[in-house]
Amino acid sequence: IRLRGTIESAVPALAMFIAGCMLDRLGSSPLTALAFAAATGVYLVTHQIFVRGESLAWFGGVRGASVALSLTVGVTLAALAALIGAAVGPSLPGASSTALIDWRSATEGTPDRSTVSPIVDLRGRLVEQRDTVVFTVTASEASYWRLTALDRFDGSVWSSDATYRRTDSRLPADATTASSTEPLVQEFEIRALSSLWLPVAYRPDDVSGLDPSYDQTTASLISRNPTTDGLRYKAVSNLPRHEPDILRTATNESISPDDSLLELPEISPEIVELANEVTAGATTPYDKARALQDWFRQNFTYDLSIDEGHDIDELSTFLLETRRGYCEQFAGAFAVMARAVGVPARVAVGFTSGSLTGSTYTVRDRNAHAWPEVYLDEFGWISFEPTPGRGAPGAQGWTGVTPQQDEEEPDLPVTVPLTVTTQVQSSIGAPATSAAGDQQSNDGVAGTDSAISPWLVVVGVLLLAAVALGGLRWRARSRKRRTADTPTERVLLDWLDIEDAMRRCGTPRRANETVVEYAKRVGEIPALEQSAPPHLEQLSLVVSRLVYDELAVPDDDELALSMTCRAEAIAWAKGHREIPLVGAVTRRFGGAG
Repeated sequence: IRLRGTIESAVPALAMFIAGCMLDRLGSSPLTALAFAAATGVYLVTHQIFVRGESLAWFGGVRGASVALSLTVGVTLAALAALIGAAVGPSLPGASSTALIDWRSATEGTPDRSTVSPIVDLRGRLVEQRDTVVFTVTASEASYWRLTALDRFDGSVWSSDATYRRTDSRLPADATTASSTEPLVQEFEIRALSSLWLPVAYRPDDVSGLDPSYDQTTASLISRNPTTDGLRYKAVSNLPRHEPDILRTATNESISPDDSLLELPEISPEIVELANEVTAGATTPYDKARALQDWFRQNFTYDLSIDEGHDIDELSTFLLETRRGYCEQFAGAFAVMARAVGVPARVAVGFTSGSLTGSTYTVRDRNAHAWPEVYLDEFGWISFEPTPGRGAPGAQGWTGVTPQQDEEEPDLPVTVPLTVTTQVQSSIGAPATSAAGDQQSNDGVAGTDSAISPWLVVVGVLLLAAVALGGLRWRARSRKRRTADTPTERVLLDWLDIEDAMRRCGTPRRANETVVEYAKRVGEIPALEQSAPPHLEQLSLVVSRLVYDELAVPDDDELALSMTCRAEAIAWAKGHREIPLVGAVTRRFGGAG
């Protein structure tokens, strides 16, 4: 700024704005970009005005004319650009397409948000809040409503380092599967899930009604809000229809022994030996997974009274001693044993189908569930069900397990929160609350509009810019007047005020006019002949002499004349005001004066 670099001085603000957008903390809405563009335009115009003004002589209205011209042109162009950009930009071809350069890939492997693994609170949902309704789903058939998949086991907990990227309604497709699929349309209403993840049947293909982020590896969706509570959305999933004989053709030759999907912490040799013993008769990855599933279901007991956890110690106790547990232990133990025999596996977390009323499934905390998924070449991730008393709808063909879940009736009246407090990341970062049944003023809810019209923001920004520019100009003029030490400076400042008053009335001094020629022309304009300041031409002779004669000093009479003429011009201007832009257009196309 001190070096008078207009563009250079705006670069730091632009860099900060881009960094904020990359971190996805500004909402990335067109309204945010529009506000920043408008603010930048106001700054550039203002800075350029003062740079040009300080580089020229400030006497005789030269700076005033420069300010008026720059302000008129700059504000007009900025307003037109902002309005046209806001109206036309989102409709241009490619505006909603995938970026040509995916700069977000620079953060590959680095999660933008950290949260507790969803498997941690699984037992709490099953035991402590079992009757609370977490969401409802309207669908033509049942499914497991999956939240996410956890593919890392560090010996203490299953977790994931998934990288989620903004996506449009159409989700990236998975690798081509050799099995057929059937579409399933689902309509969700989230009530008390308290999670970042959005439940959906595997594998999602399309989602509408919100603006989520998607991780293709785990095929899971997260909300941009701190929680999904209160959201409504629609999803379409492609449900697999696998045939066991076809699944047996998968060899997993693409998986190397050191693949991350086979990584395990140091575990007991007894567990590895047990895994090999259970799968001894299986020759294909599918048969190994099926052998593990059937072994768990035939030799273990479902028991919620077992302490929570699936770390190495709990795993050993579960497999080698008690053989009692709930879905968390079953899914985690299955995945560990599958990896021990060379079959890639991970743990999926979500909910069973829930209770059906009409075409709507009501899902409660008691339906929280975890199950393993196994990777097979050409087929992708295949779910299995080792937990006794549970069975995924639609998976009976390859798991051999009939659909089943916890059908126990609630002991207490169903708890449905009447009001759900949802933090919504607005354009200024302030939280908002709304009822669960209401549509929220947020991009994440279907059919909602922004609470503040973009046009109101545009008008507000322009008005604030005009007020700010006027205030800066008045402050600069006041400072000049306070620091005017000589009579000559005071007279010249009076003349600037006079020209400013005349300009506001639609009679600015032309670039090729001297102050004397300007005063004479104003006095000869027919429409102003009777009311023009009577001493204007007389004062112009004094100003001209002071400008071109460095030794000239105004006497007391000339100082009095200057003050009188200034007062007359200001009083005259009050009765001849016009809208500046209208007056400029009229003079441009209708002739001077």
